[in-house]
Amino acid sequence: DHVLSSRYCRGLDTARIAFESEPQPFAPLDLLQTDPAQKAAQMAAIMKEIRGYSGSDNLVLVTHLEDIEALTGVAPREGEAVVVAPDGDGLKVLGRVTF
Repeated sequence: DHVLSSRYCRGLDTARIAFESEPQPFAPLDLLQTDPAQKAAQMAAIMKEIRGYSGSDNLVLVTHLEDIEALTGVAPREGEAVVVAPDGDGLKVLGRVTF
């Protein structure tokens, strides 16, 4: 798996424990910005990364509740993964997995 994470310790630690590999810190996965222009840029950077991924394994993004809600409209519980696929301008939720 190709694992990207928020630069916050809790994101990096979660990624290390869950995927037993060293995640790549990815600034757009940090806590969602409150300024509308910065928030839009942050979401665009995440979507660009998702759409541009062409690896044969899974792209895993470890981020925060606010980011996941903004990207998917889903509010996951603690320890829950949201599985998505690109769909038009957004993401289609394929499923949810609780660990």
